[in-house]
Amino acid sequence: GLFAGYSAIRLFGYFGLAVGSLVQAANIEITADFRPAVTDKNHNTFRNTTPIDGKAICIQWPHFCHNKEAFSIALPFAPIQQPKTLLVGDASRQGVYFKWPSKARKIEVIKVNQSGSQSKTVTFRVSAFGATFKGITRNVYDWYSVSGNTRLHMPEPPCGYLGMAVGYHEFVTFLWETTLNDDVCVRRSLDERPAGSHYFENFGIMYELKTPDPLAMGSGIYEGEKNFYIGEDKDIDFGDNFATEETVLTIKFTLTVHHDLKVTPEFGAEKVILVPQNGSQRGWDRYLNSGIKPTKLTGRSQFRLSSS
Repeated sequence: GLFAGYSAIRLFGYFGLAVGSLVQAANIEITADFRPAVTDKNHNTFRNTTPIDGKAICIQWPHFCHNKEAFSIALPFAPIQQPKTLLVGDASRQGVYFKWPSKARKIEVIKVNQSGSQSKTVTFRVSAFGATFKGITRNVYDWYSVSGNTRLHMPEPPCGYLGMAVGYHEFVTFLWETTLNDDVCVRRSLDERPAGSHYFENFGIMYELKTPDPLAMGSGIYEGEKNFYIGEDKDIDFGDNFATEETVLTIKFTLTVHHDLKVTPEFGAEKVILVPQNGSQRGWDRYLNSGIKPTKLTGRSQFRLSSS
C-alpha cells in the first residue's frame, strides 16, 4: 500500500487493548518506506510497510479494504466486559459510548542519529472504528431504529455507517465512521441487558495519515510517537459501562527515506582520456622512446551529481 505525499489516505489498523495493572499501555507501530522511482523523478509516495496479521480485517474482507484503500494490522486483545446493567434507551456514558481522536493531530518525526535537528510532521486522525459485540442472549440486534434499521452496525448521528456488518443472533461485527471533531458515537438499546451479559472484542481503527514530502527529506530513518490517553473526557473514551483499565495508547511512527545518488557525465564527456602525470602527450613519447613507464595516469571529465 502507499502513503501519498501531501495527501490523506485511509488505513485500517487493529490493535489490542490488554487489560492488566492500573497503569497499562497499548502500543501500535506504523511504518512507511520511500524509494525513488527510476521512471518518475517526481515520485513522492511513501509505501506502507506495517506488518499485516492474518486475523486483520483486510485479510478476512479484502474487498472492503480494497474499495476503501485500507490497510490493517491485528494485535492481542482482551475483551471489554460489561460490569453494569445496560438500560433501555440509555444514551449516556452508561450505555454503548465511544469517543476516538477523530480530529487531526500533528506528530513530529525526527531523523535518527542526526547531528542537529531534522524533523518533519505527520498528521493522524481516526476516521472509523470497529469491533465485535457478543452476548449470552440472542438480542445483539435489538437497538433503537436508525433510518428503519435496528441493528448495532447502524450508529446514531453524528457517526456514520460504513457498509460492513457480519453477525448472527449472539454476535455482530460492525464498523462505524467518526466525525472530524472528536464527537461521541452512541447506540441506544431496545432491551435491558444485565451486567456481564455482553462484551466487545476485536477493536480496530481506521485512520488517515498525511505524510511529508519525501523529496524534501534527507535519506535516513525518522521516528516519532503520540500518546492517546484513555478515560473519561480524554482522547479515547469508552464510557463508564465498557471502560478498560488501559490508560494510554501509544502510536509510534517510523518513516524510512532512501535516496539514490546519480553521477551523470556531461555531453561529450562519456569517455575520459588518460595521460601521464604531466598531462601531455610528451609523457607517452618519453615512454615510447625510453621505455620508462609513467607512474600515474590522470584524466578530467565534467559530470553532474544528483539525487532523487
